[in-house]
Amino acid sequence: MPFEELKYHGNLNKENEENGILVFFFNDKKFFGFLELLPYTKSQIKQFNLLNDIHEISDVFIFEEFRGRGLCKKMIEVLIRDFNYPLKITVENDNIPAIKCYQKYFKQINNKRNVDWLIKNVWKLKNIKDREFITFIHIK
Repeated sequence: MPFEELKYHGNLNKENEENGILVFFFNDKKFFGFLELLPYTKSQIKQFNLLNDIHEISDVFIFEEFRGRGLCKKMIEVLIRDFNYPLKITVENDNIPAIKCYQKYFKQINNKRNVDWLIKNVWKLKNIKDREFITFIHIK
């Protein structure tokens, strides 16, 4: 099945955002994936030396039967096209498919304080001593 036209359901208008934006992606009326955009508070932006209005892309997910078709890139293209704010994403360094997707559109940065905070407060991960993360950023 060709994925020629990608559609999403979710409001990418920041003025209507409160706790984040969940975006669902469809093709031919088939739901194949989603992602979430999470805003940073002013104190977090200051603490981590981030850009104003930056949003974290969180929980990028494509159902297994749709993987390997370039849909991650298409989802990111739509997001960059329709969401006019700086974007950031952090991924484990062994998630090669995700890294390949993000490298095309994002610049790699090193923001260890922010990664440590994400691990502890958002992802609530424990026992991560052997895990490493890469952070990417996209600025319009």
